This record gives sequence, structure tokens and C-alpha cells, in this order.
Amino acid sequence: MEDKRRHPRFSVMNDKSCWLQYADNPNMVAGVRDVSRSGLRITSDTPLDNTNDHNFVLKSSWLEHDIPVKVRIVWDDTSTGIRNYGARFISISPENVFELLDPLYHDWLEEASKQPEHYS
Repeated sequence: MEDKRRHPRFSVMNDKSCWLQYADNPNMVAGVRDVSRSGLRITSDTPLDNTNDHNFVLKSSWLEHDIPVKVRIVWDDTSTGIRNYGARFISISPENVFELLDPLYHDWLEEASKQPEHYS
């Protein structure tokens, strides 16, 4: 499968968690696995429609406030038995993208610094 990403993804890892709920429904819909400037990779027990935009509230363990987002499902993959989705941001403020990504970037940097260097 050809990689069509516009921006690098940063995994939700370490002691962090992030999930989506429908704006009008308090039940969790999807877990967020990674985030980029333009979207999310999510997993869900609930099938997500790829013909309509979804109004979600994004909740995370590292932010003190929820983030309203509108996303469009752009790909899905159920080949592993788990529903994985790629969602592109349709509506999110630039400030919220920064608040969401900054801690994930720092986690990535910390993990990368633990890896042995592969320079000749």
C-alpha cells in the first residue's frame, strides 16, 4: 500500500491515552493510536461511516480540556480483525493541534534518543 501521508505521525505512547467521543454522546467511540498535523489513526469497536463527517470531542490524559474536532474517515483496515481507521481533520484549531502534538513529539524525541545511533 502506498504511503500518502502529508505529515509525520506521532504515537500515543508511554503513560498517555487519547480517545474520541461523539459530541452528542458520552460513550467512547474510538481510541487514538497516533496523531499528525492533518489527522489521526484510530481503532474502534464501533464501525465508523466513511460517507459522512463526524463531530467528535477528543479527550486526552495530558490536556485539561476537551478538543472539538470534525473528521472524515479516509481509509479503513479490518484485515487484522481490529477496526483501524485513518481520519483527516476537517475542523480543529491550530492551537489545539499544537497542544495535542507537542507532548507526543517530546515522547518521540525521548524514545529516539534511547536508540543507538546508526551513523558510519
